[in-house]
Amino acid sequence: MATNVVVDRRRFSRETRRLALAGILGPPAFVIVFLVLGFIKPGYDPVVRFVSEGSIGELGWIQIVNFLVFGATLLVFSLALWQGFGARLSGRIGSVLIGIVGVGAVAAGVFVADPDSQIVTTHGALHEAVSLMAFLGLALACFFFARRFWNDVRFAVYSIATGALIPVTFLSIDAIGKPGLVQRVMIIVVWTWLTILALRLWRASTPQRTVP
Repeated sequence: MATNVVVDRRRFSRETRRLALAGILGPPAFVIVFLVLGFIKPGYDPVVRFVSEGSIGELGWIQIVNFLVFGATLLVFSLALWQGFGARLSGRIGSVLIGIVGVGAVAAGVFVADPDSQIVTTHGALHEAVSLMAFLGLALACFFFARRFWNDVRFAVYSIATGALIPVTFLSIDAIGKPGLVQRVMIIVVWTWLTILALRLWRASTPQRTVP
């Protein structure tokens, strides 16, 4: 019986490790796509325009697919987080929040934003709603994973600072100017946290070799 338990745990760790790759690869891929799109999309100024506005018009399908794929990777990653870090309530809540962010990202691809942040259509209003849900979920996930890893002071502080950056950015983005640039900096910082969290899970779920 004990041998079977060990084997099951090893299989579970390998599965979690594979699923964690979604969190390692998904966020940087999303960033690379919207950065490249900002340079190649005609009439689109990434310094001024938000990432979501890349879904509008010519080549907009690229950002739409980017949202859909990223959302799917976060859903897979949330399952990995639940398996690997769900032993505590804070880890389970954080995992669910990442899943909610994934749903929000998929919905952001389905409901295309309105230009110039002016809500004039139903799909534009829905885009704003799901985007707010996603960013709020991300901020809360940062705080819950800070609680989950409270014994690791550096990572906990890093998580809290990352989570706090999200509302601070939205509250100050108009005053700072260059909203597209400011949003991109915030996204890169927060998506980096996601990747680091995934790497942490990947390492934690690596099967340990036993000495015979």
